[in-house]
Amino acid sequence: MAAKIDDLWILTETGVVLFDHRHIDIDPSLFGAMMSALNNFANAISEDGMMGFELNHLNSVIHIFKQKHLLFVASCSKKLKEKKIQKMLKAIATQFFEKYQKFFASDDFIHSFDGEITAFSDFGNDIDDYLVD
Repeated sequence: MAAKIDDLWILTETGVVLFDHRHIDIDPSLFGAMMSALNNFANAISEDGMMGFELNHLNSVIHIFKQKHLLFVASCSKKLKEKKIQKMLKAIATQFFEKYQKFFASDDFIHSFDGEITAFSDFGNDIDDYLVD
């Protein structure tokens, strides 16, 4: 069986969740706010920021890939190697930016984003191969 991501969130650095595919029962806006706060904290204490952390009670690891002011956050088994997960997140980010290039044609997206996320709702169809059903 190929390695897959259990849960995926794509969010802005400010915490707005653009897309999520999850099995964890957590409010996406609360998760986005938490990840934004953790990201800001990590950036304040380290140039490289945060790449991930473990959730022992869920037997999962959270991996983070950053590109163009977005965070691609994956929850997956601790058994999967970090390099493999980062490779999958990079591929997902590439597909996301290709599919929604009209939104990200300039760096101004972050400043002009109005919070409307419905345009991103069908992205799961494009990345089924990476996600646990």
